[in-house]
Amino acid sequence: MKYDAIVIGGGILGLATAWQCLRKKPGLKLLFIKEAIIVV
Repeated sequence: MKYDAIVIGGGILGLATAWQCLRKKPGLKLLFIKEAIIVV
């Protein structure tokens, strides 16, 4: 898949950035990547 923008980080700044991008360009294809912690 192709995306117009990628936001890395699911914290408050990542969410705010994604929200502002989608507000300014509603049709934007946005990939949102959240950190995952894996404990083995």
